[in-house]
Amino acid sequence: MAERSSTVTPYRVLLFIATVWGLTQILFLVDANFSRAKQFQESDYIMTFYVAGHLVAAGQAADLYPTDNASSFIGSPFDRAAHRLLDSLPAETTAIYMYSPLLAWLFAPLSHVNANVSLLIWHVLSIAALALTKQSVI
Repeated sequence: MAERSSTVTPYRVLLFIATVWGLTQILFLVDANFSRAKQFQESDYIMTFYVAGHLVAAGQAADLYPTDNASSFIGSPFDRAAHRLLDSLPAETTAIYMYSPLLAWLFAPLSHVNANVSLLIWHVLSIAALALTKQSVI
């Protein structure tokens, strides 16, 4: 039988550290998303992209932006929708959407689940995309 040599290369060390970091992040995200769910309602993802995706999925894309004669974002259709969807969003918080409608359309599939589950799915997709990128190690 041939013996396997177990050489520790910089690449293997980096791969190990990246794996441990990724798993730690996933555990942290799962814990944070579900143990402190209401604290995440003011996060950029939930207050902006989740709400925008929900509006687009519901056929209310016109509510993404304030009317032409609006002097403030406060009370805009998007702000009202965010407060309606997110029960713990503080009344003094103003939700605004400043991105392309195409981006809202991309988040529409993630709006069919609970906001915190959607955030967790988004984080998992982001980590998976990072893992799939092919980087050359110098």
